[in-house]
Amino acid sequence: MINSQPIGIQIHLASGNKRMFYQDNAEQADRILKDLDGRVFTRDTVIIEGPDAIHAFPSNELIGISIITDLLPESFMEMERASETVVSQIAQDAYLFQHHQYLTKVVGKMSSTFSELEFVSGERLFFEMQGITENIPGERFALNHLFKSPSLFCRRLHGGFSIWNTRKVVSWTLYPKLESPSSAWQAESLNQDIHGKSDLINML
Repeated sequence: MINSQPIGIQIHLASGNKRMFYQDNAEQADRILKDLDGRVFTRDTVIIEGPDAIHAFPSNELIGISIITDLLPESFMEMERASETVVSQIAQDAYLFQHHQYLTKVVGKMSSTFSELEFVSGERLFFEMQGITENIPGERFALNHLFKSPSLFCRRLHGGFSIWNTRKVVSWTLYPKLESPSSAWQAESLNQDIHGKSDLINML
């Protein structure tokens, strides 16, 4: 089934800049959507041909690619079903609100994990990840392999979807926290609670 909607294509560069493109031909838009798989950032180059110029981007220097459209295409829905997880971008306020709630998880039941990702450009994004709660070994495995997958795909905050390059993530915070492996460092974040820590802060 061919996507009948026009699409906007937003390229997120490691420099922090963004480039916008547009395609209103149904067949060409469908070809682009089907080519956006989870390994797009492992290619050498992403090439976009315009009416007057060719635009080439080194894939490993892209932070992400966003597709702006009213309805989620079937190609994205297939990737989402295969992952068994629904990842949605949320606003910072929604993330901060959830971070101050007492959230619990039950193994084998649906639950939400809230994430903050910071990229090499300094851009910060916030996500809600809905999926079946893993057991302790499963959560430890997931933490140890957060950056193994070359990409993270999600529903955009204002419609459409994005694919993000995990090689360009410099920090990934998760709440409620997963079961950590024995190699994890035990320390409190000063960004979250600086009460009573003034002597240490003055030393930094």
